[in-house]
Amino acid sequence: MNWDDQERELAFSIEDLIPSVQKADKFLIWDFWNRKLLGVFNRSDVFPKQNFSPHSCMYLAIIPIVSFNEPLFISTDLHIGQGIAGIERLMISESMIEISISLQGKRKGAVFILIPSNKSLDSNDQII
Repeated sequence: MNWDDQERELAFSIEDLIPSVQKADKFLIWDFWNRKLLGVFNRSDVFPKQNFSPHSCMYLAIIPIVSFNEPLFISTDLHIGQGIAGIERLMISESMIEISISLQGKRKGAVFILIPSNKSLDSNDQII
């Protein structure tokens, strides 16, 4: 976050943000505002320096990777909670992803799921 009146360059260490109780050593970083996966980072990595416009911020999700053999839920843009609010159930099996969402009001948006490179979706959106 840049509270200054001038552009500012900021960087941070992943390790400084992640509690030591979190056992994962690798993390995905998702940029909520830009709907973009910024990459996979190790706990010891320093997030690349970013130029922040005056009075601007980034809203990032730092997602632990315990295993990446199956699809991984990343985020949703239906609510600023990125899935904490509204997702009642998320089930991922070898052949299907099932998500139940409940939010008040009419919503339009996206759910972001990362599919491992050894998997793909067939014409019926089944995981193969």
